Amino acid sequence: MRQDNLSAFDRDWTPPEFSTLLRRATRALMRNLWLLVLSMVAFAALGAFWASSQPQVYTASSAIMIDPRLTSTSSGSPTPTIFQADALIVDSEIEVLTSDRLLRRVLTRLENQQMMPEPQTDEGEDTEAPTTEDWIAWLERQLLVERVGNTFVISVSFTATDPQLAATIANLVSDEYLVSQQADTRGRVEDATRFLTTEIDRLAKQSSQAEAAVQQFLVEHDVPRDGTLGLVGLEITSIEEEIVRVQSDMRESRTRLDQIDVDLQRLESGNGVGELLSVDSGTPTLARLFEQLKNEQAQGQVLRGDGVGSAQVVVDRLTDQLREELQQLRSARQSEIEVASASLAALEEQHDQLQQDASRIAAEQIELGNLQRTAESIESQQRRMLDQLQQSQSQDLFIVGAARIIDDAVAPSEPSNLSLFRSTVVAAIAGLFLAVAIAFFREQADDRIRTPEDVRDSLHAAYLGSLPNQRIKPSSSPAKKAAKQTAGRQMSVDTLRRTAVSLSGQGPTLISSPDDQRSRADFSYLLGRFLADHGANVLLIDGDARSRMLTRLLDLAPQSHQPVTLSEGLSIVAAPPDAALNPSAHSQAIRDIVGQTAADYVLIDGPALTDPVEELIQAADISRVLLTLPFGQQSRSNLSQLLEQRPMVTDRLAGAIMTDASARRLRRIDPITRHTHKTS
Repeated sequence: MRQDNLSAFDRDWTPPEFSTLLRRATRALMRNLWLLVLSMVAFAALGAFWASSQPQVYTASSAIMIDPRLTSTSSGSPTPTIFQADALIVDSEIEVLTSDRLLRRVLTRLENQQMMPEPQTDEGEDTEAPTTEDWIAWLERQLLVERVGNTFVISVSFTATDPQLAATIANLVSDEYLVSQQADTRGRVEDATRFLTTEIDRLAKQSSQAEAAVQQFLVEHDVPRDGTLGLVGLEITSIEEEIVRVQSDMRESRTRLDQIDVDLQRLESGNGVGELLSVDSGTPTLARLFEQLKNEQAQGQVLRGDGVGSAQVVVDRLTDQLREELQQLRSARQSEIEVASASLAALEEQHDQLQQDASRIAAEQIELGNLQRTAESIESQQRRMLDQLQQSQSQDLFIVGAARIIDDAVAPSEPSNLSLFRSTVVAAIAGLFLAVAIAFFREQADDRIRTPEDVRDSLHAAYLGSLPNQRIKPSSSPAKKAAKQTAGRQMSVDTLRRTAVSLSGQGPTLISSPDDQRSRADFSYLLGRFLADHGANVLLIDGDARSRMLTRLLDLAPQSHQPVTLSEGLSIVAAPPDAALNPSAHSQAIRDIVGQTAADYVLIDGPALTDPVEELIQAADISRVLLTLPFGQQSRSNLSQLLEQRPMVTDRLAGAIMTDASARRLRRIDPITRHTHKTS
């Protein structure tokens, strides 16, 4: 499994700060410094050549302001004019200033003033008279019309080789714009006058027809005066009150009639009269007879014998008189009810007739009111049209433009071209920006490994440090050679120490690289020397059967398949030469060497990742793999593909070391080396 023996620096790693990003950008620019300088020089030369070859031109400008004033209507309420200045109106007027119609009028005035410029042609070409379309296109190219900020001012600029011509055309464009605007306004006023006159005539006819319709309606329908509907309403109210009174009298008469019927039934029963309901203050005769009857009945109860009979005769007589009186009273009440019913029917008939008259009068007055309102509306429209006609006729006398010229163009004394110096500077700056953009895209497309972050991102393994570009020189004595090569390598001590920490545990260590690199053999020897100097027993194995890089580096014979002692605690051995042609035999030979050694550390140099390295890992039971990556020579994508194809290497990858870079460059990109340099 992969060994993740990270140092304190790796465990405490944080995202880069602004200063780090700035250093990376500076390094990228320094790598592309030649491109920046070349681009600036080339563009500066082109700018200088272009500036020197261009003819001198002059630009003259005039200014027009769109008037944002408000006019007042006849009603006194402010309304915006048709040219009220806002963003849309100003932009629309700019289109008018650059239209073909206006430019043709400018061209006509130039021809009338005999100020047409001479056509410019190259030497040797036939001179042909430019057409009108050619002159219009030339005016469009040289004319610049734009809004000044967020104001209502429009700037009209024209560029030409003749300063007087430039000023003349700029002023002509402004003048023709005002003339065309006033002409359009006058045309609109005339159209409005004709339209209003026609409308007034039409409304006058309609008004006459409406008045005639009102008079004809009054004659045909005999519409009463305005107060007539009120008198009819009063009569209806009076009749309704009389109807209510008559109905009340009828109800009272019916009640009296019912009382009389009850009293008659009592008299007919012969059981004693008791009290009569019909007796009241309005019937004195009936009250007198009823009082006598009650007195006789009271005396009859007191008398006995013959006196009782005579009293009964009197009572019967009085009873008959009461009955006759009640019959007469009943007949009178019935007559009253009949008379009231007839009166009520007459009142209701009169009420219905009045209701019909009121409805007819109301309908006629409504229709008359509609006719009168129509006539009044037509008269009101006619008055408004007359007011508008008066305003239109007054505007036709003196047209006030909605825009005015606030600045006339004058012939410039200085050309508008950029000077030679400015053109050169601007071109150089443009070349600089282009070179920076190209450098940026180059850096984005270039994925070569140059920094510790590149190592971590591509390998997802610990970054163990870097080694400066210092080659081990051959020597006759391995001991002297080792002594020479360990001197002056203070910058590599921390890298070797970090690597030694990652080698803790059992099993041999394979040191490989993407390709055959001498820096890999340098690192293998230096790592073994470092471990031996710290009291460990180290065995170096030259595992690269094809290149024999480590044995050639130490000037050992290719047949040195027996252990050779380089210094105290440090030995080197290579597989037998006959096993080099067979990868399986080579792997088996290295396995035998590993199985026979009693060294504390076994370091196998090679083979490269492009060789069948997985067979060696499986045969020799290698527990960890270290990679040496040459600075700026290996692509991250290619390295990732190599590792994906070799999962055994990926599982056992303990870390990577960056090599083949100058000490100065490593101090810039490697924080470990930079810290070691400052401490030393």
